[in-house]
Amino acid sequence: PPRSTLFPYTTLFRSGDVVVLPGTLMSTTRFDGEVHLVTSIADGLKHNDHVKLFHGTAEVMARARTLGTEMIQPGESGFVQFELQEPIVIRKGDRFILRRPSPAQTIGGGYVINVASSRKYKRFTEKTLNNLSALSSGSPLAILSLLAEERTAVSTLDLQNALEKEGLEPSKALRELQMNDRVIQFPVICPQKSETSYVTTVEMVKKVSDSLYRDLVIEHERSPLIPGLLLTKAAKLIKVRECVLQAMLEQRLFDPAWSCQMGYVCHEDFQIEFNEKDDRKIKQLDAAIQQSPFAPPIMEEMSAITGSDLLQALIFKKKLIPVSDTILFREQEFEQMKEVLIHYLGTNDAITLAQFRDLFHTSRKFRSEERRVGKECRSRW
Repeated sequence: PPRSTLFPYTTLFRSGDVVVLPGTLMSTTRFDGEVHLVTSIADGLKHNDHVKLFHGTAEVMARARTLGTEMIQPGESGFVQFELQEPIVIRKGDRFILRRPSPAQTIGGGYVINVASSRKYKRFTEKTLNNLSALSSGSPLAILSLLAEERTAVSTLDLQNALEKEGLEPSKALRELQMNDRVIQFPVICPQKSETSYVTTVEMVKKVSDSLYRDLVIEHERSPLIPGLLLTKAAKLIKVRECVLQAMLEQRLFDPAWSCQMGYVCHEDFQIEFNEKDDRKIKQLDAAIQQSPFAPPIMEEMSAITGSDLLQALIFKKKLIPVSDTILFREQEFEQMKEVLIHYLGTNDAITLAQFRDLFHTSRKFRSEERRVGKECRSRW
């Protein structure tokens, strides 16, 4: 029978096409490879040279973007980002051959290290070359280090997916990493998520610690009253979730001088010290509170006297105790209220909000906060 009868779909295919299961492979027009040139050619591979790339049965024209150098010399190797005129299907580790289109000449070959470059690289940056070296090596530690550079610490699940994408067996690679003393694995509990495991490297922890210290120096120079970096800000700086950074601090991954206190990332080198101007403002605040110790000015009024930085410093040092979003008590009044309430409940089964007000002669402006204050008192006492 005619060929068209036996193979009715022959005209739909062409040389270089690949038959795959749906969703397993994708075509690309840009990929990264490591190239080695033969020694017998007269000229090396220059940046933006056009070459013929042979992969399997596919033949496609490509532009070669040499990375880290203007030209790969004959007999030498280098990283290249290929931009293809037509899409092809490739996998990491696949081999290819390079030929000049005119005059026709085989100049070398190489293998695929990244199947889909999402963008053009900056050709001479250290980050680009380090990333490609990591992908080329296929080492689990190199791949982890690459991920850690982007986001400080990576979840075990994301790491497994990355290892599998690079052609490694995830469970075997993870065991190899767990046995490496340069790798740190630690548990994290994030809001609305069960406990999970994160992984990073000793080098990255040191790098992040140094970076946070430099940022803290800048913040402390701006205001010596700042107890540390806000946890939310510090987490953004090192590109992790707050819960991940908090876990790193609480589990002493950093130097023991670091700690997480009241929503701040703190270092023992930086202590709050009040100057004469601060002392005068504190005395003004004490005088305002003393007029009605158990019905003190609300937070906004206190801030108008002290300034926001000094007020936050007093809260951090527990000279002022917040019992709601707007009400603060001095430490001595807070402790006195605690003792009176404990004594009252020693002879009574319960206390109403009205009785609580009468005990301490609180003013009307506190009534909108009384329920929240009462709950806070019960939880604290």
